[in-house]
Amino acid sequence: MRVRVSAVLLVCSMCLRGQDLTKYRVSVRLTANDELRDVLKSAFERRFRGLNDVALVSKSPQFILRVTGIQTRARRGSKFRLILAYSFAAVYEGDLAPLFDPRELPPEAARKLADLVKTLEQDWGSGVVTASLNGIEQACADVVAAFDSVVLDENRKAVREVVRTNGSGGK
Repeated sequence: MRVRVSAVLLVCSMCLRGQDLTKYRVSVRLTANDELRDVLKSAFERRFRGLNDVALVSKSPQFILRVTGIQTRARRGSKFRLILAYSFAAVYEGDLAPLFDPRELPPEAARKLADLVKTLEQDWGSGVVTASLNGIEQACADVVAAFDSVVLDENRKAVREVVRTNGSGGK
């Protein structure tokens, strides 16, 4: 149910704004020391380029991938390890006020409620990946694969269902 509601809000808000439905706008927000952040940024950009329906953006994302990366050493003299903690969130966007029935909610109240909803994020999940420093590319690939399967695949399915239902008369 959560996926269907999210997809309907996503499709409706995109239609209201006249946006292209072919690209999901994703913002990757990294927290790490400068050197590690640069390496992670490049690795994530390479991985997301492999997803044809994703555009990496810094403003107005539909989805946010937050990643905190740290380097650590388990024991004295051992090799450095990488820990990536990540979370996925969906952002409500567009003017949602027209989605509320004016018979149930006065237009001004609908606008205030829609503005409140736009300040919220819907949590889609989180996780942790560990790797050796030589395994940064694979660690980033694992995070992007998790994001793709948990967030984007579910939205793709829901959007296809909404399009299929509406395209076939959906009554």
